[in-house]
Amino acid sequence: DVESTLHLAVDLHNKEEKIQSLTRSWAGKWGDIQKIIEERDLALRSEGVKMTVASEQPHLLGVDEDRFGAGVVLYYLKSGDTTIGHVDAPIENDISFKSESIANFHCKITLLDYGESVYLHKLEGLSFVNQIPVEQDEPVKLSHSDTLKLGSNTYLRFNNPQEAMKLKEEASPMGTNNNTSNGSFASAVWSPLMNTSSNSLIQTLEQER
Repeated sequence: DVESTLHLAVDLHNKEEKIQSLTRSWAGKWGDIQKIIEERDLALRSEGVKMTVASEQPHLLGVDEDRFGAGVVLYYLKSGDTTIGHVDAPIENDISFKSESIANFHCKITLLDYGESVYLHKLEGLSFVNQIPVEQDEPVKLSHSDTLKLGSNTYLRFNNPQEAMKLKEEASPMGTNNNTSNGSFASAVWSPLMNTSSNSLIQTLEQER
């Protein structure tokens, strides 16, 4: 009847509007993602059950702080000093965490010569590199794939793509084992971080500010 036909028409119109709204939202988000990929010089590659993100910039890799989240977080290191501390510190840090074991000004990472030399300096909080404590006024030089522990339960992996590429070239002079999609990139693969203990998966990592 006329009433049923009118009801179906209204319902169809509402569904079409919802689809159009979702499409616009998806297009906007994808545009933002593309912009980030271009600005950060990232390359994404799917390899079976593994997702690889390739980047030329030195960075820290961690797990999303929200225990209900499922994201993996990249924290880029800037030239010079990158400060790391608590989210409620009186002066904002470059990278902030919510964990109670993170001091206001926990530590800093110094990047020199475009990543040729990278050092972790202890400031106010306990910091470990590959389970070895960092002493005050005795900065530790970081190498690609080093594991950092800040406080009691914040774990990060240090990735230095340029160093990784050099190591790969030394291990395979002819490049026969180079399986990256772009020779200028070194891969930051999620799986190595996931091989740490289960406690390291309950991390307190804040989105990059």
